Amino acid sequence: GSKLLNIKNTDAFYIEASDYLRTSADAEVATGAKDVWEKVKEIEYKDINGTIRVSFTLRTGGSSSTYAMSAQIYKNGVAYGTLRSRNSGNGGGSTSFSEDLAFETGDLIQLYHARTGSSGGGSSSAFRISYDKLVKREESIVNLD
Repeated sequence: GSKLLNIKNTDAFYIEASDYLRTSADAEVATGAKDVWEKVKEIEYKDINGTIRVSFTLRTGGSSSTYAMSAQIYKNGVAYGTLRSRNSGNGGGSTSFSEDLAFETGDLIQLYHARTGSSGGGSSSAFRISYDKLVKREESIVNLD
């Protein structure tokens, strides 16, 4: 039993992106001024290094004008994920996006968004991180058969 106390978390486990929800910031945050990128969500990642699934939802309103909502995942204040957009085109609605990205313990996982085009409003919500924490396994090797 005492030997188990000296096992580091990174020695026994690894992280793998999945749909298992670990942390979420679900509140809907509306856009501000046109063409102004705003940090609207932030989660401090506290688990071991690995690849996790980050997802969020973009919503456009029912305005008759043409505009787009754009958002991007940042890591520690630097653009990191794919730039995503949703056009107002056919009125209101929402689109969810996700991607698998590598993070380390202590990283800040952030969501920035902006509205482009003419007047109209939109929002971001459902900012989530999902992953499995799995036990590392060593497979036995037959040395002599």
